[in-house]
Amino acid sequence: MNAVLPIIVSLTALYGFACGHFGIEPGGPLWLSWPLPIWNRIAHDWRHPRPRPNYARIARLEQELGIGRPEEETTT
Repeated sequence: MNAVLPIIVSLTALYGFACGHFGIEPGGPLWLSWPLPIWNRIAHDWRHPRPRPNYARIARLEQELGIGRPEEETTT
């Protein structure tokens, strides 16, 4: 019973190595390549800056729909 944990850990490590080595090739088997998109999202997705909102476009759309703040009229 004491040998079960090392066997499970070694099989997991072996599978992880196989996924990392053979799963990155295009057209690789699905049972080896499925963790790659998940890992890329976890490891690299946070580095990409999120697009900032286009406040000018939002204000223009609000004005066209009549839901924005009314424009301040200046009298001269």
